[in-house]
This record gives sequence, C-alpha cells and structure tokens, in this order.
Amino acid sequence: MSISLRSTLVFLFFTITSLTHAQYECLNLGYSHEYGNIMPHTNIIHSLIKGHFSTHKLYSEFKTDQGKQQVIPGMKYGLQVQYSNWANPEDFGWTAGTNAYLNFPLISQNKLIWDFKVGLGIGYIDQPFDYQTNYKNGAIGSKINALVEFGSRVRVPVHPHIQLTGGLNFYHMSNGSYQMPNLGINVASFTLGVNYQIKQQEIIETDHSFEKKWRYNVSNTITAKEVYPVLGKKYFADITSFSIIRHTHQKSAFGLGMDYFYDPSKVTVFTSKNDFTDQSAKHQLGIIGQYYFTISDVYLGVQMGYYLMNKVSLPVYHKLLFQKYFKNNYFFQFELKSHWANADHFGIGVGRSW
Repeated sequence: MSISLRSTLVFLFFTITSLTHAQYECLNLGYSHEYGNIMPHTNIIHSLIKGHFSTHKLYSEFKTDQGKQQVIPGMKYGLQVQYSNWANPEDFGWTAGTNAYLNFPLISQNKLIWDFKVGLGIGYIDQPFDYQTNYKNGAIGSKINALVEFGSRVRVPVHPHIQLTGGLNFYHMSNGSYQMPNLGINVASFTLGVNYQIKQQEIIETDHSFEKKWRYNVSNTITAKEVYPVLGKKYFADITSFSIIRHTHQKSAFGLGMDYFYDPSKVTVFTSKNDFTDQSAKHQLGIIGQYYFTISDVYLGVQMGYYLMNKVSLPVYHKLLFQKYFKNNYFFQFELKSHWANADHFGIGVGRSW
C-alpha cells in the first residue's frame, strides 16, 4: 500500500470520527489485524487463491441515542476504515473500504466483554476483471462494491482504559450483479487487536413491556443487473413484496410473505441454459419466511424464499434487509438477494406499513 493511500485512510478515519463526535459521544478507539481464508465457493474463486487474506482496521464506536439505548442497553454505533491484502497482487491487487456497523453486547463483565456486530459499507478493489488487462479475475467486475460484515469479538481488560481484543469475522464483497463477472468474494478470518476505552457507556434499564401486534407491509424495490457474457446488456428489475409480520418481543418479529419479481435478465439467462424460450421467464413468484431484529425504527431482516413460478437452478433464495421507518409508517429499505453464496442483486426501495 502506498504512503499516500495509507495517509488518506487515516485522514478519512479521524475526519469521520471528529464529525460524528459532534453528535454522538465517542466511547472507543481501536485497531485490529485480521488473518483468514477466502472461501472457494466456485472453481474460479479457488483458482484465484494464492495465500491467506489479511486486513488492517481502524475503528471508533459511539454511544447510541437515549431511545435506542433503552431498547438494547449497551448497544453502540461503529465506523471503521480498512485496508486488505488478498495475497494475489496480479489478479486482485489490494482493497480499501469503509463501513458503518452496529455493535450488540452479549456478555458485559469486569473481566470479559463479548459482543456481536453487523456492518454495511463500500469496498474498493484495485484489480477487478478487465477484458484486456486482467481477464483472470472472474470473481468481481467492478472497482466499487458493497461490503457486508458480520463478526463477534471478545475484549479482555489489561488496564482501566485498554483492552486486548480477539474474535471471528465474516465478509462478503460483490456488486450485486450490476457488472459482470460477479461471483462475489467471501472471507472468514480471525482478528486480534487493541481497544482504547475513552469512556464507559452508562447503561440505563427501562421498562421493556410492549404490546404484541401485527404489521402488514407492502414494498417496491428496483435494481440494475448485468448478465453474461461479460460486458453484456444491463437490465432493470423490479420487486414487489407483501408481508404479514408478528412482533413477538420488543426486539424480534417473525413473518410470512410473497415476492413478485419482474426481471428481464432471466429471459437471457434461461434461454442460454435451454430452460425457457419465451418471455414468461421474466416473471417469478416466491413465498418467504422472515425474521426481523428491531431497534426502535430500524429493522434488520433475514428472509428465506422458495420460488413458486419459473424456478431457477436452485429453487431457494435468500434476502438480507435493512429498513428505516419514518412518519406515517413509510419506510426506506436496502436489500441483498442471493442464491446461497452467489449474489443476485442489490436493490433500494420504499414501502408502507399498516
């Protein structure tokens, strides 16, 4: 990594931290180093693996506002920047990224702190696929990609303000089929680091009683996709969803629903596989089961669906959802749809709840 890039990442980190500190009280600053493996979910990915994945991170964590703190005592917001080495400079190069995350406490004691985080951000890959200069990288075709992260961390105090950290992380990086190729990169890694605790978060316990209720959601999501061959045509797709959700706990909700997919790219894909030869392939219908982790007006959802019409090679699909609610029960959402480890699309949408 060049000195200029390193300086830019450090400057970006402290600039974001300073601006955020004006609104939220900063609790932790830290550094971590991660070492792990790229998961070879296809033969193409396997051929690109030349060694172990490693990454360096700088992060800061902030106290949540009072309302959300009452729902989940001890929850924090986090911001981080990172630089990653894929051990394959010819085909992958390096990656830099930044993301925002939520950190949830699992165990919080004087001698041990165990937490879990989920994050979403943007990753920049130095050497994506290029038809002329980098045809071997059949994993990712764009420089800018979405970066999804899940992780669990243990902090062990060695000083009133200093803790040693260790844990496990999982990454997914892809562009949601916006630009081919898009097999995506999945990484599992171990992490070691040090955390400087500026101030201990005050935990306020409140009355967590709530009324169990039903919620009916209707949403529409749009996305853009590219299909093979590489440099092929881009298509706009549209997803309409209906869900019935039952809140069973202040932080949890379960539900059932249906998805209607209008996806013209499927006509090309199915025709090339000799599965379909007519325009009806662009219409798909699926039934979904879903779980939501709720944080005040934010819903983090996991969905598993089964195609009822025009099944693809795998009849099961999955979605990760981020929903932010506003006045009058309108909400904005971001979704990632996949068929197991292969991303199908990233989409943005709006909806209404009753």
